[in-house]
Amino acid sequence: MFRPECAGAAASALACMGDDDAIGPLIERLKDNSPLVRCSAAYALGARRARAALPALLASVNDAEPAMRRNVVWAIGPPGGGNSVAEVAADVQ
Repeated sequence: MFRPECAGAAASALACMGDDDAIGPLIERLKDNSPLVRCSAAYALGARRARAALPALLASVNDAEPAMRRNVVWAIGPPGGGNSVAEVAADVQ
């Protein structure tokens, strides 16, 4: 039985491990049906500052879930932190 709370906790644990092999699976979770899983994955990618995740994060910025949108914006970069959405989008292209 799938439990979103467990998947969300797993995403957080992957962020803490610091293993670059976790980035791909976390990116895949940005498309999960569960808002909790998507939010956890976005937060984990932000905590890792995973530049490889930027295209997927930018694609998720209009998610239907408000908490997901907040986590995506945070993951892309904090305001005033030199990672404005425009700067990040230019980096991705």
